[in-house]
Amino acid sequence: MPWELGARKMSWNWQPIETAPKDGTAFLAFVPYCIGYVARQDIQVLHWSGWGGGVWDDNNGFHTANLPTHWMPLPDGPSVQP
Repeated sequence: MPWELGARKMSWNWQPIETAPKDGTAFLAFVPYCIGYVARQDIQVLHWSGWGGGVWDDNNGFHTANLPTHWMPLPDGPSVQP
C-alpha cells in the first residue's frame, strides 16, 4: 500500500532483487534462506558493494553468502524534536 512519507511517495511492495539499487543505497532485503531462525533474519538491511566484483553487504561491512530475492526502500526515520 503506497502512502506519503515526507516529500516522497513510498511503495511497500517487494520488488525483484534485479531491480535493487547498486549505488550503495541501503534497502530492506528478503533473504529466504534465513527463514526459520529463532531471531527473525529473513528481512535484512543490505546494500550493493563493488568489493570482489560486486556483493550484497550488510551495513556492518559483512558480505552475505545468502542471496536476497526481493527488496524495498527503507522508510524514513521518525521526526525527532531536539
